[in-house]
Amino acid sequence: MAEVKDVLLQIQAGTVPDKKKVTVGFRLCFLPEEAGKKFSYGVSLHGSDPPGDDEASFVTHGALIYTFLFGNGLFKPLTVKSITAQPGDMVVTESRDLSRATLDEDPNFKIYDPGLGSKVRVPHGDEIYALVQLLAGTGSSPTITVPS
Repeated sequence: MAEVKDVLLQIQAGTVPDKKKVTVGFRLCFLPEEAGKKFSYGVSLHGSDPPGDDEASFVTHGALIYTFLFGNGLFKPLTVKSITAQPGDMVVTESRDLSRATLDEDPNFKIYDPGLGSKVRVPHGDEIYALVQLLAGTGSSPTITVPS
């Protein structure tokens, strides 16, 4: 059965001050009998606010903050990318330049009073993780006209 392994997330300085280069790398592992079959993968970024975090949330699986889009601009971008399986491991890397505001999963501030007559605003830390999903065996119905 096809698997996603070794997902890594890297965030580096972008080409302009307000951008970050976000890179997600992973391995798609296929069995010999899956070779030649079509699969699709999707990549998304989620905020992580586990219990005990300074911004703990009731959303325990992490709120979606960004979905990687695929396409060349001629058509509507897709949220998944098609891939033909090869036996063994396929190493995949996807990078996007994202604004710092997009990655700001904890937009609020903590207010501290150091006792000096003024208060200090400290931003919450932004904790994010990448989620890679591998889809197989998708299908669609024939197109029909909706009755009036």
